[in-house]
Amino acid sequence: MTAATAVPPYHELLWPALLAVDELGGSASIGEMVEAVVKRERFTDDQQAVLHNDGPETEIGYRLAWARTYLKGMGLLTNSARGVWAVTDTGAALLNDPSMDERAKRERVRVLWSEHVAHLRSKDRQRKARKSPVSEDLGPADEPDWKEQLL
Repeated sequence: MTAATAVPPYHELLWPALLAVDELGGSASIGEMVEAVVKRERFTDDQQAVLHNDGPETEIGYRLAWARTYLKGMGLLTNSARGVWAVTDTGAALLNDPSMDERAKRERVRVLWSEHVAHLRSKDRQRKARKSPVSEDLGPADEPDWKEQLL
């Protein structure tokens, strides 16, 4: 991808995605949301033409799918029906908070995203720890490496 066709990473699309759904009346289909974000962020035709891998999904659509997933995990969007996304009460409270300007709201979304990612990583570490218990006789340095385990 060249600089002219670069698409922002999904985490930079969290705020535009949330705003797009809100501006569409608090609920939007995936297509409506993508269209609104493309317009809002002024993506060029070249950016819109970039396919994810070999397609048929565009890179913008793919990254917005991840943004929706994370916004749902953060409690700001909900998947109210198949292919329909809606702003939650928590999301609406953030969007309509009169004590915060847009910069502060965007920063709050970034903090919520960081916390959500940290939570997901913690859950993943706990899951992995439950799957592979370490023998009490062996410390981490004494564990056989993968080659020794095969022998």
